[in-house]
Amino acid sequence: MVMNLRSISKLHLTLISAALSISLSVSAQLIMLDKVVAIVDDDIVLNSELQQRMVTVNEQIAQSGTQAPPQEILLQQVLERLISERLQLNMGYKAGIRITDEELNSAITRIAQSNGLSIAQYIAEIQSRGSTIALVREEIRNEMVIRRVQQGKVMRRIRISEQELDNFLTSEEGQFLTSPDVNVGQILLSVPTGSNKDDTDSILKRAMELQTEATNGTDFRQLAIANSADQSAIQGGDLGWRKMAQLPGVFIDVVDQLKLGQV
Repeated sequence: MVMNLRSISKLHLTLISAALSISLSVSAQLIMLDKVVAIVDDDIVLNSELQQRMVTVNEQIAQSGTQAPPQEILLQQVLERLISERLQLNMGYKAGIRITDEELNSAITRIAQSNGLSIAQYIAEIQSRGSTIALVREEIRNEMVIRRVQQGKVMRRIRISEQELDNFLTSEEGQFLTSPDVNVGQILLSVPTGSNKDDTDSILKRAMELQTEATNGTDFRQLAIANSADQSAIQGGDLGWRKMAQLPGVFIDVVDQLKLGQV
């Protein structure tokens, strides 16, 4: 069979055209499934995690009846919370904290009972929300690890000599351990580095306005969610129960003078 030069040229063009079409077809099928939004030590936070937590937080805010802040502010708060959680989880695992299946099962039983549900009903509710019991078990396990880190269980694994213990107990910080437990909330207005006097005066003015609003009866949780720059904003500024000695130094003298419910 004899093929002339023109036929060969047409054949090359046809082959090149077909190859290009295949290449474009393959490229068009590339889809980004997820992406990294934060790197935490040797770990990462994925965008899918961030979006799922956003859904949960928005549901919690809606159920509480408070007004949610702008979504871009809430997104930053949720991301900071995820980063903080991941850091604490890493800290807990490095310290050897492990939650046994028995402890986890007991925690799930308590959660179900507190909601007036049997275990079977609790599992059914989880599935009705589109989640799985395996995912919920992992979330509860992580929460338990973080709680132990926050409660200082990690520090109990460090060997301390009797002399170091005596020195600590006689120190001002050690004596504070006998102080009462307090449940406090905060609204943090951050002052960016390099702020001038006008900037700080403006922030101070806003802080005084928020104090007045809270004192006059505006819901503190709603004010915190809408205004606080701290990761506790999602919980309405709630810092939880703590020993007075565990509070930041700037809090101690002020909180000691407050009465229940005061701002």
